[in-house]
Amino acid sequence: MTKIGILMINCIAIAAMSGCATDSPDADTEQTQGAEGEVATDPGKLVADAIGQFHLMRLSNTQLCLQPKGGSTGDVTVELHTCNPSAPAQNWIFVAVTGGRQVVNQQSGKCLYESSEPPADNGTVTHEGCNVFGTTLPASNSLWKVSNPTSFSTFQSELGRRDTGFCLDGRNAVDGAPVKIFRCNNMPPQVWLVGSE
Repeated sequence: MTKIGILMINCIAIAAMSGCATDSPDADTEQTQGAEGEVATDPGKLVADAIGQFHLMRLSNTQLCLQPKGGSTGDVTVELHTCNPSAPAQNWIFVAVTGGRQVVNQQSGKCLYESSEPPADNGTVTHEGCNVFGTTLPASNSLWKVSNPTSFSTFQSELGRRDTGFCLDGRNAVDGAPVKIFRCNNMPPQVWLVGSE
């Protein structure tokens, strides 16, 4: 089966499992569509884009990528691990839903999930179901404000469907270290490189 065929099957599976597919556009989607239009007219400007494609999320200035603990498909914390582009556990896709974006894991179909309520420095980040249990409504714990769908990006929690001011943070940059949330500061531990395998 071709890579495109596998991606289509994964996208269909994710949409079925999480209710992620929606037609509700937002500013980021419109901006991305414009950028994709530019790429189509000039193949020399091809860039990585996690909208519609699975990609690694690599902590800037390291060779460490985001994955569920131990590559698990269970409800576990997320960690940094040496990057492996062919590992499904390390590949993620951004899905636009009402209130933000979900960051969905290729291997499990589960979402990056902010587990601290209320958000606080050193808060736990896990990998769990994308929706409110028993519904197709996206859980607000699974919503993130993604600053840039290509290249360098920050991920702010949208818990409660609002900007919380707390971002995904890999400040303990060693293999196996848990990823947490801390107050957003745009420093290197909060900057992730998306799609540069």
